[in-house]
Amino acid sequence: EFIKTYCPRVIQLAGSYLYDAQGKIVLGTAEGGLKVMLYGVNNLDIDNPRINVDDPYEPRNASPIDLNYWYFHTMHHEFCHILTQTKNYSTEFQTISSGKYHASDWINVEDKDAATEGFVTGYASSEYNEDFAEVFACYVTMSKTGWNRIIEQAGPEGAEIINQKLSIVREYFQNSWGIDLDKLRSVILRRSAEAPTLDLRNLN
Repeated sequence: EFIKTYCPRVIQLAGSYLYDAQGKIVLGTAEGGLKVMLYGVNNLDIDNPRINVDDPYEPRNASPIDLNYWYFHTMHHEFCHILTQTKNYSTEFQTISSGKYHASDWINVEDKDAATEGFVTGYASSEYNEDFAEVFACYVTMSKTGWNRIIEQAGPEGAEIINQKLSIVREYFQNSWGIDLDKLRSVILRRSAEAPTLDLRNLN
């Protein structure tokens, strides 16, 4: 019932990438919770699918492209937006990094540098709604090893900020939706690990 109610009705795949006004690749877009667009699918190697859940700092041009970064993470990020637009999260989240967001120049913030400022990715540093969705998407699509790399990269101060944000994200999903973030993560990682065994040329 939950998926039937909140899952996007349409998922469209575009062969080429979409670029924003700053020249940054757009991984995906969501329209009113009804449609999700995913881009760059012509770059997929469906005979050799690869899912990286352990290294959040792997070069994005690694080949074959990483399904987790380009698609799984994106879908969970956009789905998080659908849920938070349905039920608001605590305004306390907005105050944690208030005054530290890179609204106009986040494109220049490397993920590793973002971590030291308390953001899980450079994109998370753009504004608080994206920050919330990125914390959620990173946590549920990265293994413990991958998440711990972000925490280690963040250093003591950055890690404290990220953990504060994760606590609010965790409480939001539990209290608003009855979803245990760690149980969800275990299912997502299990299903991700099964993807390379699928015959992607003959889906039934």
